Amino acid sequence: MTETQQFILEILEFIPVDESVLIVQSPHEEVLSVLRIIVDNKKNDFETIKFSKKNRKILIEEIKDNGIEEYIHRLEVLIKDKKVFEGYDGMEYAMFSKEFNLPKEFKEKYTKMDMCMISEDW
Repeated sequence: MTETQQFILEILEFIPVDESVLIVQSPHEEVLSVLRIIVDNKKNDFETIKFSKKNRKILIEEIKDNGIEEYIHRLEVLIKDKKVFEGYDGMEYAMFSKEFNLPKEFKEKYTKMDMCMISEDW
């Protein structure tokens, strides 16, 4: 498993189910075929997913088995309509809201690796 895969898998575990929405941008068929199964809405080039236990399980399996995170251009997470996360370029780096309560170990590990930043603005 790559560091990027571990990074995004840990993030998916932090995101609360049933109150979060994922907004995904990817033109790649590797991702689009998975998204067709779980997407609730499509607006422009973005797919909207209501985050549930079932959808989390599907995404985790696809990341582990097929490395779909490599093909995601942008991923946003909203909790109760408030943005708490943005990931870019194959999930190689990301930014969390300063309001999102991240575990200290996660924050220390991934900020040292320059994969994770904390927004000063949102």
